[in-house]
This record gives sequence, C-alpha cells and structure tokens, in this order.
Amino acid sequence: MKRPAFQFYPADWRGSKWVRLEGGDQVAPRKPACYAIYLDGQLSYIGQCGDLAKRLSAHGIRLGYGSSVITKWGSFASVVIKARFADRLGDWAMREIRLIDRLQPPMNCVGSVAKRGGAA
Repeated sequence: MKRPAFQFYPADWRGSKWVRLEGGDQVAPRKPACYAIYLDGQLSYIGQCGDLAKRLSAHGIRLGYGSSVITKWGSFASVVIKARFADRLGDWAMREIRLIDRLQPPMNCVGSVAKRGGAA
C-alpha cells in the first residue's frame, strides 16, 4: 500500500492509534481525523474534521510573546494536539461524539454552564 505524500509517517497513520502532532497545522496532513487539544497539559477540546490541516489553521493557534501560545480560548504555556486518523467515512465523527460524551472537555461545553460545574 502506498503511503501518503506528506512528510508525516507514524507507524499507524491509518487510524489505529493517536498521534501527537508537533508544529500544529504546519505538519498536519489533509486527512479526516478526530483530534484532541491539550492546553497546559489538560484535555480541553475534542473535535473532528474532514481536513485536519485546514481545521487546525481555523483554530488560530499561534505563538505569542515570550514562550506563550495564543489560542481562541486564551494564552497558555503549552498546547499539544493529538489526532487519530480514519479510513472509513464517518469514523472520526462517531469517535468525537463518544469522547465528548465520556470525557466532557471544558471547551466543548460552551453554552452549557451546568456541564462545566457552574451555576445555572
């Protein structure tokens, strides 16, 4: 089987494990995936997309002044992105739904104060 043309060759690029992305959208392949964003070491957001590079670019994660990383959620000391790629249509979307339901990351609960532990 021929590997993809991008310079990203983890052992299991076809979706059998989570892969840590270094460099964000600059090295992310244009593949469908479910992804998790860790802000300062804490799981904060789970998403899914048909084109990972484009979606990460839309999140606007960029380097700030000093050693901070600026995101749409604020400024953080570290941002780690992990992705799990999929072969079959819709696998990434179902994975996202199940993970959000089980883990309830704080940035996926926008609009639901009760889920985040705040007052209703």
